[in-house]
Amino acid sequence: MAPHPDDEVLAAGGLLPLAARSGARLHIWQLSDGENNPWPQRCLERRLRIDAAARARWGARRCGESRAGLARLGLSDAVVERWGWPDLGIGERAADPQGAALALLTERLRALRPDVLLLPGLADRHPDHGAAHVLLQLALHRAGLTPLCLDYVLHGRSDPAAAIRVELDAATQARKREAILEHASQTALSRGRMLAFASSEEHFHRCDRPVAPPPSVRLPWSLPRVGRSRLRLTVVWDGGARRWSWADAPLTQAAQGWTLRLPDAACGHGPVYARLDTARRGLWIFDRWGWAPLV
Repeated sequence: MAPHPDDEVLAAGGLLPLAARSGARLHIWQLSDGENNPWPQRCLERRLRIDAAARARWGARRCGESRAGLARLGLSDAVVERWGWPDLGIGERAADPQGAALALLTERLRALRPDVLLLPGLADRHPDHGAAHVLLQLALHRAGLTPLCLDYVLHGRSDPAAAIRVELDAATQARKREAILEHASQTALSRGRMLAFASSEEHFHRCDRPVAPPPSVRLPWSLPRVGRSRLRLTVVWDGGARRWSWADAPLTQAAQGWTLRLPDAACGHGPVYARLDTARRGLWIFDRWGWAPLV
């Protein structure tokens, strides 16, 4: 699962062709076209204003780069499903677990019945990545499937000691580097960061689906002493969601932190995830708190 064009190459540009040569049947779900990517677009197109037509053009460019990158890895574009979800809008789809996004994921999982899933990690600070993780885990629960799930982190830090490491030989690293360079719209401003993923190893972490939580759970975040009035808390489960302002959330404070009383409908129905954010997002798109399972 790749929230944007280039995620599949950065995360698994070594593992995917290795798996294909070993006989695996590959499917890549590209959730968005990566069209909401204004600063590289402003730089390369020398424009300030970006309207809907400009975003669509940029998304088409990024999808073309994805095709070229996969070709560098010896993979056909036929393995890719492009779903056209809004870039930087996957979080709102995760907050609507009765909507079309979860239904589509569940349908595709039941049709494919995958053995192994590579998905974005909750530790990833990009809001689309955490939201994609939540949606996929809820869809797995609804579909009743338990494949091996390995997550990857492209923005932020993960625990290297717990990583499952895939070693890449020099030829595989070179092909991955060539594939990354096909994403010229992204390397224009982030060449060094992106090429760092063409290293001798790819890292994944096993992520087991969390169990259903008790009726009251402690929030996993350290919260600021000031500015809480701007926070909002979103809780999602298979079939429901609730969103509160911080002042309206059913919270109690103790020495160990904040405890949330879950809605009755969320209890006993599989995993529950929460997100802490602010209603207004500035120029910095990355999550400070992001999504977390409630356990």
